Amino acid sequence: MLRRPHLPLDIGPEDYRVRLRAANSLSLIIILLDLSGSMAAMRRISIAKGIVRRIIEDSYVRRSHLSVIVFKGNDADILIRPTKAYEAVYKMIDELSVGGTTPLPAALAKLLNIVRGFRAKSNHAFVSAVLVTDGKANVPIRRSVAEDIHELCLAIRKAGVRVVIYPTEVKAFDPTPTYIDQLVTWCGAEVNRYELGNP
Repeated sequence: MLRRPHLPLDIGPEDYRVRLRAANSLSLIIILLDLSGSMAAMRRISIAKGIVRRIIEDSYVRRSHLSVIVFKGNDADILIRPTKAYEAVYKMIDELSVGGTTPLPAALAKLLNIVRGFRAKSNHAFVSAVLVTDGKANVPIRRSVAEDIHELCLAIRKAGVRVVIYPTEVKAFDPTPTYIDQLVTWCGAEVNRYELGNP
Protein backbone atom coordinates (compact mmCIF):
# COMPACT_ATOMS: atom_id res chain seq x y z
CA MET A 1 0.00 0.00 0.00
CA LEU A 2 1.49 3.34 -1.04
CA ARG A 3 0.30 5.49 1.84
CA ARG A 4 2.82 5.74 4.70
CA PRO A 5 1.08 6.35 8.02
CA HIS A 6 4.19 7.94 9.56
CA LEU A 7 4.38 10.70 6.96
CA PRO A 8 2.88 13.95 8.38
CA LEU A 9 -0.18 15.20 6.55
CA ASP A 10 -1.50 18.65 7.29
CA ILE A 11 -4.99 17.76 6.10
CA GLY A 12 -6.96 14.56 6.05
CA PRO A 13 -8.70 12.78 3.20
CA GLU A 14 -12.02 14.09 4.43
CA ASP A 15 -10.97 17.63 3.52
CA TYR A 16 -10.94 17.06 -0.20
CA ARG A 17 -11.84 14.61 -2.92
CA VAL A 18 -9.72 13.79 -5.94
CA ARG A 19 -11.85 12.85 -8.91
CA LEU A 20 -9.99 11.50 -11.93
CA ARG A 21 -11.27 9.46 -14.83
CA ALA A 22 -10.53 5.75 -14.65
CA ALA A 23 -7.84 4.66 -17.07
CA ASN A 24 -9.21 2.32 -19.72
CA SER A 25 -5.89 1.92 -21.50
CA LEU A 26 -2.89 4.22 -21.66
CA SER A 27 -3.43 7.32 -19.56
CA LEU A 28 -1.37 10.15 -18.14
CA ILE A 29 -2.00 12.46 -15.21
CA ILE A 30 0.06 15.65 -15.22
CA ILE A 31 0.27 17.54 -11.93
CA LEU A 32 1.03 21.25 -12.12
CA LEU A 33 2.06 22.40 -8.66
CA ASP A 34 2.36 26.07 -7.74
CA LEU A 35 5.45 26.67 -5.58
CA SER A 36 5.40 30.47 -5.68
CA GLY A 37 5.83 32.61 -2.58
CA SER A 38 2.10 33.22 -2.15
CA MET A 39 1.65 29.48 -1.54
CA ALA A 40 3.46 29.88 1.79
CA ALA A 41 0.58 31.91 3.21
CA MET A 42 -2.40 30.49 5.09
CA ARG A 43 -1.32 26.81 4.86
CA ARG A 44 -1.69 26.77 1.08
CA ILE A 45 1.41 24.65 0.40
CA SER A 46 0.37 22.12 3.07
CA ILE A 47 -3.02 21.82 1.41
CA ALA A 48 -1.39 21.53 -2.01
CA LYS A 49 1.01 18.77 -0.98
CA GLY A 50 -1.82 16.83 0.63
CA ILE A 51 -3.78 16.95 -2.63
CA VAL A 52 -0.75 15.92 -4.69
CA ARG A 53 -0.05 12.93 -2.45
CA ARG A 54 -3.62 11.77 -2.91
CA ILE A 55 -3.35 12.10 -6.70
CA ILE A 56 -0.15 10.03 -6.68
CA GLU A 57 -1.92 7.32 -4.72
CA ASP A 58 -4.84 7.43 -7.14
CA SER A 59 -2.44 7.10 -10.08
CA TYR A 60 -0.86 4.07 -8.44
CA VAL A 61 -4.22 2.35 -8.06
CA ARG A 62 -5.22 3.12 -11.65
CA ARG A 63 -1.73 2.36 -13.02
CA SER A 64 -1.71 5.67 -14.88
CA HIS A 65 1.49 7.33 -15.98
CA LEU A 66 2.31 10.34 -13.83
CA SER A 67 4.20 13.56 -14.52
CA VAL A 68 4.90 16.58 -12.31
CA ILE A 69 5.49 20.20 -13.32
CA VAL A 70 6.42 22.76 -10.65
CA PHE A 71 6.44 26.50 -11.18
CA LYS A 72 7.88 29.42 -9.27
CA GLY A 73 10.17 32.37 -9.93
CA ASN A 74 10.52 33.09 -13.64
CA ASP A 75 9.92 29.63 -15.11
CA ALA A 76 8.39 26.20 -14.75
CA ASP A 77 10.29 22.92 -14.49
CA ILE A 78 9.31 19.42 -15.52
CA LEU A 79 10.20 17.75 -12.25
CA ILE A 80 9.08 14.29 -13.32
CA ARG A 81 8.52 13.18 -16.90
CA PRO A 82 5.83 10.51 -17.51
CA THR A 83 6.62 7.60 -15.24
CA LYS A 84 5.13 4.86 -13.09
CA ALA A 85 7.77 5.25 -10.37
CA TYR A 86 5.11 6.42 -7.91
CA GLU A 87 7.17 5.93 -4.76
CA ALA A 88 9.96 8.20 -6.02
CA VAL A 89 7.45 10.92 -6.89
CA TYR A 90 5.77 10.55 -3.50
CA LYS A 91 9.05 11.01 -1.64
CA MET A 92 10.04 14.03 -3.71
CA ILE A 93 6.96 16.04 -2.72
CA ASP A 94 8.22 16.58 0.84
CA GLU A 95 11.45 18.14 -0.45
CA LEU A 96 9.78 20.93 -2.42
CA SER A 97 10.03 24.51 -1.16
CA VAL A 98 8.17 27.68 -2.09
CA GLY A 99 9.32 31.16 -3.08
CA GLY A 100 9.26 33.76 -5.81
CA THR A 101 6.71 34.86 -8.38
CA THR A 102 4.07 32.79 -10.21
CA PRO A 103 4.87 31.83 -13.84
CA LEU A 104 1.60 30.02 -14.57
CA PRO A 105 1.83 30.55 -18.36
CA ALA A 106 5.22 28.80 -18.38
CA ALA A 107 3.67 25.82 -16.56
CA LEU A 108 0.89 25.59 -19.15
CA ALA A 109 3.47 25.69 -21.95
CA LYS A 110 5.41 22.81 -20.33
CA LEU A 111 2.13 20.91 -20.01
CA LEU A 112 1.62 21.15 -23.77
CA ASN A 113 5.16 19.89 -24.39
CA ILE A 114 4.54 16.80 -22.26
CA VAL A 115 1.18 16.13 -23.91
CA ARG A 116 2.64 16.31 -27.41
CA GLY A 117 5.51 13.98 -26.51
CA PHE A 118 3.23 11.45 -24.84
CA ARG A 119 0.69 11.53 -27.66
CA ALA A 120 3.50 10.93 -30.17
CA LYS A 121 3.86 7.48 -28.59
CA SER A 122 0.14 6.84 -28.23
CA ASN A 123 -2.20 9.11 -30.16
CA HIS A 124 -5.27 7.80 -28.30
CA ALA A 125 -3.88 8.19 -24.78
CA PHE A 126 -6.17 9.93 -22.30
CA VAL A 127 -4.42 12.89 -20.66
CA SER A 128 -5.65 14.84 -17.67
CA ALA A 129 -3.98 17.80 -15.98
CA VAL A 130 -4.42 18.64 -12.31
CA LEU A 131 -3.53 22.22 -11.46
CA VAL A 132 -2.93 22.90 -7.76
CA THR A 133 -2.57 26.65 -7.27
CA ASP A 134 -3.92 29.82 -5.70
CA GLY A 135 -4.23 31.18 -9.24
CA LYS A 136 -2.20 34.35 -8.62
CA ALA A 137 -0.20 34.36 -11.87
CA ASN A 138 2.09 37.33 -12.49
CA VAL A 139 4.88 36.29 -14.91
CA PRO A 140 4.09 36.42 -18.65
CA ILE A 141 5.91 34.58 -21.43
CA ARG A 142 5.48 36.89 -24.42
CA ARG A 143 2.51 39.20 -23.95
CA SER A 144 0.47 39.81 -20.81
CA VAL A 145 -0.31 37.04 -18.36
CA ALA A 146 -3.95 37.02 -19.44
CA GLU A 147 -3.13 36.85 -23.15
CA ASP A 148 -0.58 34.07 -22.62
CA ILE A 149 -2.99 32.00 -20.52
CA HIS A 150 -5.77 32.49 -23.07
CA GLU A 151 -3.61 31.35 -25.99
CA LEU A 152 -2.24 28.34 -24.11
CA CYS A 153 -5.65 27.31 -22.85
CA LEU A 154 -7.03 27.25 -26.37
CA ALA A 155 -4.21 24.90 -27.39
CA ILE A 156 -4.76 22.69 -24.33
CA ARG A 157 -8.46 22.50 -25.03
CA LYS A 158 -7.82 21.66 -28.68
CA ALA A 159 -5.50 18.84 -27.58
CA GLY A 160 -8.39 17.27 -25.67
CA VAL A 161 -6.73 17.51 -22.26
CA ARG A 162 -9.07 17.36 -19.29
CA VAL A 163 -8.10 20.06 -16.79
CA VAL A 164 -9.05 19.91 -13.12
CA ILE A 165 -8.18 22.80 -10.80
CA TYR A 166 -7.77 22.54 -7.05
CA PRO A 167 -7.65 26.13 -5.74
CA THR A 168 -5.73 26.25 -2.47
CA GLU A 169 -8.26 28.40 -0.69
CA VAL A 170 -8.91 28.89 3.01
CA LYS A 171 -11.58 30.76 4.92
CA ALA A 172 -9.75 34.06 5.04
CA PHE A 173 -10.06 37.39 3.27
CA ASP A 174 -7.64 37.65 0.36
CA PRO A 175 -8.11 40.63 -1.99
CA THR A 176 -5.53 39.49 -4.57
CA PRO A 177 -7.24 38.52 -7.85
CA THR A 178 -6.69 35.10 -9.38
CA TYR A 179 -7.01 33.56 -12.84
CA ILE A 180 -9.15 30.61 -11.73
CA ASP A 181 -12.30 31.87 -13.48
CA GLN A 182 -10.40 32.53 -16.72
CA LEU A 183 -8.92 29.02 -16.65
CA VAL A 184 -12.40 27.58 -16.27
CA THR A 185 -13.68 29.57 -19.24
CA TRP A 186 -10.70 29.27 -21.57
CA CYS A 187 -9.49 25.75 -20.75
CA GLY A 188 -12.91 24.29 -20.05
CA ALA A 189 -11.50 23.35 -16.66
CA GLU A 190 -13.37 21.78 -13.77
CA VAL A 191 -12.91 23.21 -10.29
CA ASN A 192 -12.98 20.96 -7.26
CA ARG A 193 -13.43 23.24 -4.29
CA TYR A 194 -13.16 22.58 -0.61
CA GLU A 195 -12.93 24.87 2.37
CA LEU A 196 -10.70 24.71 5.39
CA GLY A 197 -11.01 26.99 8.37
CA ASN A 198 -8.14 29.04 9.68
CA PRO A 199 -5.78 27.08 11.92
